[in-house]
Amino acid sequence: MKRVSRRFPHNFTPPTREQLRFFQEAAERFRQRAPWEFLYDRPLVAIEDLTGGEVAYAIITGYSGDPDDNPGVRLHLGNEGLRGWQ
Repeated sequence: MKRVSRRFPHNFTPPTREQLRFFQEAAERFRQRAPWEFLYDRPLVAIEDLTGGEVAYAIITGYSGDPDDNPGVRLHLGNEGLRGWQ
């Protein structure tokens, strides 16, 4: 299994307050829509970036009924990410 470093690259630029606010608002919209309540029979959703053609694969979590299964989304980028999930 490939180990992933949690260190940021040397050219990492922290997000701006505006970017953080945008992310917080998007996360709140996601929570309000509660996709884990209606996507439970579709474990994998493909999302295509129409500007660049890259595909991300999303897995919605939180529908198992297990109290340790927290609602959320996991993203796997590209075919390499999909292979890592399988």
